[in-house]
Amino acid sequence: MVWPDEATSSGQLDRVLLEKGVAAFEHQRFDVANLTLQTLVNTYPYSNYATAAKTLLENPQVKAWGEMWNSDPACLGREDSSFKENSPTPPYSDE
Repeated sequence: MVWPDEATSSGQLDRVLLEKGVAAFEHQRFDVANLTLQTLVNTYPYSNYATAAKTLLENPQVKAWGEMWNSDPACLGREDSSFKENSPTPPYSDE
């Protein structure tokens, strides 16, 4: 997927988000579709495109990903010890 230069430069980022969400949906990338459409709704709540995004977010396949993001703590961050053990220490850390 390529970001359309015309829409981005013309300031219609809400339209770009909707197009990207629809494209992700059409390619069965329901996780990406959910996050992209949620971003549109949260960032541009009064946009006409937000109404279309809300409708697509009600699709059972897209909605399931939204419920998973909100209910599974593992989606928000890795909490297992292997993640911490294998993560590089940032250069600004005291460790």
